[in-house]
Amino acid sequence: MEKYWTKERCYEVAKTCKTIKEFINNYNTAYVKSIINGWRKEYTWLERSIKIDMETPNYLIYVYEDVEEKVCYVGLTNNLTKRKSQHKSTRYYKNREGVKYHYRDTPNKYFFEKGEQLPEPKILETGLRAIQAQEKENYWCNYYINNGWKILNKAKTGKNSSSLGGCMIKWNYDRLKEEAEKYKSKEEFKKKKNVAYKIARENNLLEEFFPSEYENLPNEKWKDITGYEKFYQISNFKRVKHLKDDKHKTERLISICKKRGKDIVSLYKNNKRKIFYIDKLYDEIWNDVREKSYPLF
Repeated sequence: MEKYWTKERCYEVAKTCKTIKEFINNYNTAYVKSIINGWRKEYTWLERSIKIDMETPNYLIYVYEDVEEKVCYVGLTNNLTKRKSQHKSTRYYKNREGVKYHYRDTPNKYFFEKGEQLPEPKILETGLRAIQAQEKENYWCNYYINNGWKILNKAKTGKNSSSLGGCMIKWNYDRLKEEAEKYKSKEEFKKKKNVAYKIARENNLLEEFFPSEYENLPNEKWKDITGYEKFYQISNFKRVKHLKDDKHKTERLISICKKRGKDIVSLYKNNKRKIFYIDKLYDEIWNDVREKSYPLF
């Protein structure tokens, strides 16, 4: 079946938009496809929703310090009040199984794990233009490093590297792969780089970046799951695997999660997800229990 979002279709819908934000909001899938395939750079008429003032000297450099441990986080901003609020905030998300978890940014997480409140930031320099601010952020990071401090900053700093706000990362295949290689699992990737994770997931790249290799356990046997033949199997040890298909070159184990204290698994077919209790699936396939393992939802 021909893919719907071809280069021509993406170009056509992008032509109906004036800004990047409008393109994202109205045609998110087309936007993602254009980023992955490198077509986005051809849409030169799209304007940024947030334009960066490069000339006004309204940027400053700040730092959060843990003097006792010699640990710090250096940042730049043109709105310190808003930036402090962002650092202090805690965002809550739910994963596919409905499990709630929270996200704190780097300095917030560091002090939270120490059992301390996020302190007031120390102002290092003010009255900087955009490019000056990028260079000075890099200078101060190196200053602390050279004086034996540990830097919490993860993103690259310096001219044309530091974020000034409104700057979108262009997630092509190579950048997604490079970013994914920093993490040990899909869960860590999702937690620490959620936007890149979503783009990789929407383009069926997660299994390529995080192949779930496995070996059969001693005396382990497999049977097809009813309704998902040629897609999934469950073993006599209650493990579930996805079989090879057009998108996946290798068999891989499927993650087992918990819901109300019971093991569950998500199965996909025709782009639709259904969640099953592992015990019920096992009984139906291996113990020939007549009661079918209907999906939870």
